[in-house]
Amino acid sequence: MGEMSWKAALRDGAVEIDGPSALRRAVPSWFTLAPAGAVPRPARVG
Repeated sequence: MGEMSWKAALRDGAVEIDGPSALRRAVPSWFTLAPAGAVPRPARVG
């Protein structure tokens, strides 16, 4: 998924979550950004 947010990935169909609603809502919290991932990214062009 790279730089795509969970919301965008779900909207665009890049991911599909199947299961009980409580678990579907919890999935994004399972993949939080690691502290090392907070490194500033260069601005995208285009």
